[in-house]
Amino acid sequence: MTPPVAPAPATASRPAPAALPPLIILGASVRALAQSAQLAGWGVYAADLFGDTDLRKAAVCAQRVGLPGDFNRYPDGLAAAADTFPAGPWCYSGALENYPDLIDCIAADRPLAGNAGAVVKRVRDPRELSSALREAGLLFPTTQFLPDTIPIDGSWVIKPTASAGGRGIQRWTKQTAATHQATDSNSRQSIPVWQEWIEGLSFSAAFLLSAGAVEIFCLSWQLVGLPWCHCQPHAYCGSINLSLADLPIFWRQQLDKVGALLAAHFGLIGLIGVDLVVDADGRLVVIEVNPRPTASMELGERSTGRSLAASHLSASGFCSPAPHAPLMPPTRGLQHWAKSILFSQDTCTITAGLLDRLLDMASQWPDADKAWPLLADLPEPDQLVPVGAPVLTIFACQPMAATALQTLILRAQRIDEVLAATR
Repeated sequence: MTPPVAPAPATASRPAPAALPPLIILGASVRALAQSAQLAGWGVYAADLFGDTDLRKAAVCAQRVGLPGDFNRYPDGLAAAADTFPAGPWCYSGALENYPDLIDCIAADRPLAGNAGAVVKRVRDPRELSSALREAGLLFPTTQFLPDTIPIDGSWVIKPTASAGGRGIQRWTKQTAATHQATDSNSRQSIPVWQEWIEGLSFSAAFLLSAGAVEIFCLSWQLVGLPWCHCQPHAYCGSINLSLADLPIFWRQQLDKVGALLAAHFGLIGLIGVDLVVDADGRLVVIEVNPRPTASMELGERSTGRSLAASHLSASGFCSPAPHAPLMPPTRGLQHWAKSILFSQDTCTITAGLLDRLLDMASQWPDADKAWPLLADLPEPDQLVPVGAPVLTIFACQPMAATALQTLILRAQRIDEVLAATR
């Protein structure tokens, strides 16, 4: 049971410069996209599950719907929040693709910069996605919709069709099967599917799709289920940006085919995330398509200085207010930006003093850069963070991916020590 959390004030706002046109951003966590949109010249109006301090600084108005990180009732409150915002285009980020009818409902009242519900339904349908990939000579895990013939030796996983960030994924074992059978089907949040487990390294490819154009925006190594992040075994907990120039030719050819398929067969537009696994034979296996900007894409923005929000909006047919304005500078030299999400081991209260201490500590890290903060998704002061909920996001910028990962581990351990000292 998640302990009760006192709700934060519903809104936080600041005066809006009259020249900035409004952009509405909705999703489970929208901080990264909101910050990027603000830099691109938009007056951001946002609603998500967290209402973090840095989101509120980036937005003209930010609303937190529900309790921090509580997906049990998500997306309750998002449509109502959108109704309070001024007229203008809108876009969505994580987990809203699981509710295509809600996407269409909101899009009936304001222009949508992104993919409509009908398109989302098709690409999120494992049957259609599997069929399209296989016809194009691409790989997708063997998928079944009933467990009758599936071995219970952990070589398969059960996963909800409506999920995000790896929540709800479990290895299919005798114990999992018994629990599944004992669960009332009416209580499940979504219909499950069973997929063969693909052993290998997890990656996320970001595609920028527009009329007649397909481009790889960035590529990252996914961090999943790492104990030092204190997350669930299959939960997404971070990314490390990789250089596209270092991609093997075979991988690049496969990725180009994936992007072309998503544009031509499904009609997707904007920034699209594709979760992949490189198997033991070095083959790319598509695991899932997220038809919207994803959590890893801000690392591409940090690496190149290219606007995440402006790229998505432009590909969706919306010009940013200041398309030629200078954005944040790209990282100099060959560097790998990385991020990890630290989850709470215990219920804790993030006070203003604790936040100041953490920010001061981060300002002294060797790769500290005024342009790109090394801590993000900062809870509001005096907010109670329940067990298992995200506490904050940690960044690192290093010459090698392995060094970036080790830096994240050390920083997470140091933050754990600071949090433990306050209990």
